Amino acid sequence: MNVKRSFDGVSLGLKAGGWRVEGGLARLVGLSQGVFDDSPDHEQTFWGVAATRKSPRFKQGQLGFYYLGLDRARSTYAQGIGGEQRHTLGAKWSGSGARLDLNYDAIFQWGSFSGASVRAWAFSTETGYRISQRHWKPRLSVRADIASGDKDRADPRLQAFNPLFPGNSYAGAIGFLGPTNLTDLTPALRLVPHQRVVLILECPSYWRTSLQDGVYATDLRLLIPPGAGQGSYVGSNPGIAPVWQMTRHIALQGAITRFLSGGFLKSTFVANGFTFYSFSFVYRF
Repeated sequence: MNVKRSFDGVSLGLKAGGWRVEGGLARLVGLSQGVFDDSPDHEQTFWGVAATRKSPRFKQGQLGFYYLGLDRARSTYAQGIGGEQRHTLGAKWSGSGARLDLNYDAIFQWGSFSGASVRAWAFSTETGYRISQRHWKPRLSVRADIASGDKDRADPRLQAFNPLFPGNSYAGAIGFLGPTNLTDLTPALRLVPHQRVVLILECPSYWRTSLQDGVYATDLRLLIPPGAGQGSYVGSNPGIAPVWQMTRHIALQGAITRFLSGGFLKSTFVANGFTFYSFSFVYRF
């Protein structure tokens, strides 16, 4: 779920007794218009440590625990704008067998925002089952995620989850929503009609976890403030995403999806929903 970003920093890793431990300290690199002139973003410092080992009960996968720290000079929530220091403690379990596969994360956060305390949490799951290894190799899956939102804008204490550096794949093919203050349920079907073609059909649905907080983008921008609508249901966006691996290095990817707005968005700029199309050409070395 994380997006690729560049960091300047240092990292250290070691192996002991079946465990691999890695730690690091870094600063996010800002983006400049020239060539080879990107400098560190001194308003954001990131550090962390993680310990992983082979997944129990599965031939493939990992069991891991991690701590991540973030010091940011300026963060924005429905509650306001201010400096933020966020500590994240998490546990991750992934595994893949002959038919069943899973990917679970449990996360707790604490720290401070504008001088007040932070307490937030998130839980993420994806469980898949391969019906057959032949005849299009169908795989059914269900992804269910929940992340906390702020309980009261008048209270300086903050409960909104910070995903740190998320990617845009959280909200299906459209990448419209970020995980902060969001609960989602996504049934999906993956088919392989040809050895080089993959077809994914999914229908994510979203609800606000807290009615006192709004809806956020993947970069933690507040998209829709909490007072813009009523109720928790944000919407659904059924879609289809084909991938054609033309050669070892070249792939064509596409997506067609329709966002169906829920009750919370009926008085906003996306009240009537919208259709999203995308096509991309990918070359990997």
